[in-house]
Amino acid sequence: MPPSKSQHEFRWITASQLARMGVCERQVQFAEKLGLRSTEHQQLDQERGTQAHEAFHQEGLRDRPRHGHDRPRSASTTFVRAIVALIVLYILFRIFK
Repeated sequence: MPPSKSQHEFRWITASQLARMGVCERQVQFAEKLGLRSTEHQQLDQERGTQAHEAFHQEGLRDRPRHGHDRPRSASTTFVRAIVALIVLYILFRIFK
């Protein structure tokens, strides 16, 4: 059976696509050879994110029932705290951007 027409058609690749492939390949090679690295700005963002996650985790631990007789905070209180935390993170992001 002869090959179909689609097997003989070529799809052109632009120079930009070739350049992106080369950049990706170099990044993979550097990561393999030197390990993943991040910029100072990325490290600061990662630290802020870790701190925010830790704060949310601590809040969750604080809000859970203890010894079976403490009631957790209401959903509205938790919602308000989450909104306030997001606003603070937004302000910090805007300040340190």
